[in-house]
Amino acid sequence: METYSNLDFASVNTMKSTSYNELMDSAQTEFQYNSHTIDFSQLDITDQGYLQWLGKEEQMTQQAFKALCRRLHIPDPFAKSINWDLLKHNITELTRGSDKQCQIFTRKSDGVVVNVANDMFVPLANELFLSELQKLSPTIKRAMISDNMMEIDITQPRFGDLDYRDLEIEKGDIIESGFNLNNSPTGHLLTNAKQFLLRLVCTNGMTMPSREGFLKLRNKFGRNIDNALDNFLEKLTEMSMNTTLIENQLKSLNRPLNVLEYAKYYKGIQGIIKDEDYTDTSIFKVDKDQRLIYLAQDRAYKKGVLSKLEKTNLNGYSVLNNLTDRAKSFEQDQRQKLEAYAGTMISSEEAKA
Repeated sequence: METYSNLDFASVNTMKSTSYNELMDSAQTEFQYNSHTIDFSQLDITDQGYLQWLGKEEQMTQQAFKALCRRLHIPDPFAKSINWDLLKHNITELTRGSDKQCQIFTRKSDGVVVNVANDMFVPLANELFLSELQKLSPTIKRAMISDNMMEIDITQPRFGDLDYRDLEIEKGDIIESGFNLNNSPTGHLLTNAKQFLLRLVCTNGMTMPSREGFLKLRNKFGRNIDNALDNFLEKLTEMSMNTTLIENQLKSLNRPLNVLEYAKYYKGIQGIIKDEDYTDTSIFKVDKDQRLIYLAQDRAYKKGVLSKLEKTNLNGYSVLNNLTDRAKSFEQDQRQKLEAYAGTMISSEEAKA
């Protein structure tokens, strides 16, 4: 952030609850937004990071600023550390030369810009989503609503006659099954649902980003949003979780990982956390020297120098639980990525189940 110390970003409003009523009240009061569809050529940005258009000048959240850059096909400036003068010049030139439109979403309470979204995006109001979801699942395990997204976990949902049962991986190690649902009325993401697992012994959660366990509502211009939501919920009801398969996948992870698996999972997790020491000590419980040995064996096997896959001292199920436990200490966006990667680890066991 030192590169952009001149930028004055607004904070992102957030609220956690397990009550539909509390979430509904917040959605109808604190989390209300105005949408402005304008030409990119009408945009400008100040040295403080305020967005200007049609005589307005409003503060932005950092997420909205990054979204503006993405809309202009500018790489994430916080990852690339682009010089501010160059970045501002690029934003100015690209907006002036664009013949496209965008939607600017601002908080009704204070006018802060929370997103710069696709002009074809059709918002689904959080209160409508909550109202319909409550009919299918009366209780919530975990929920967070923010200017970026609303995220809800429901377990043992009452979708018709579908049989959602607890999984017992080891004696006393109970896992609840359900769905992780996301919605954004400001275009940060499309409404979606993923299979969700919650390990009760330590409340670790993970999502299953597999083709069979993922559903998306497409908020496209020209479609009736009420009909789209009805279709989404109908498919959600049909998307029953195959608990027997997932139970076998989890149990098959309860064994030593080989070096190929370790290298794959290490690189995947490290790509999200981007902190080698933390990944080593908090997820895999190894030191740097052991990591380098495992990665060297992985390379040797792939090159044909090593003829046999070496086993590591790492139990796959333990690594999975370390990952989902540590994920809780990260911010919403990064936590979701880590929990989704835990789901990827489970999904990779499908062939062995």
